[in-house]
Amino acid sequence: MINAVLFDLDGVLLDSEVFYLNLKKILLGSHGIDWSDELALKLVGKRFSLLLREIFSDRSEEEFAEIQAHYTALNDYPLETLVMPHATELLQALKDRSIRTVMATLSNSGKMNKVISYNHWE
Repeated sequence: MINAVLFDLDGVLLDSEVFYLNLKKILLGSHGIDWSDELALKLVGKRFSLLLREIFSDRSEEEFAEIQAHYTALNDYPLETLVMPHATELLQALKDRSIRTVMATLSNSGKMNKVISYNHWE
């Protein structure tokens, strides 16, 4: 008997992978760095903000703060609108069967809570 299901938010419940990939390409490109498979592999299992610190380690604190602000501005997108087809119905069906659901994400908790609230996934 299944008692609970664990979901990753990005790429499973939200179709956000393409959005994030484009965001990274735009941000890095605007600072003279081309996106590569090597960078993509470095990102696996890490927050992009940590990779930014590694990539821009030669920049001053002021320059790095500007890069972070640029990232934050680009990242201000209503991800809650990128719901995968049938995700809401699936979560409701599990709830109707008293199966607990858990969501994991590298996104910040504020974004996750906004997605949950917007889509009525409480």
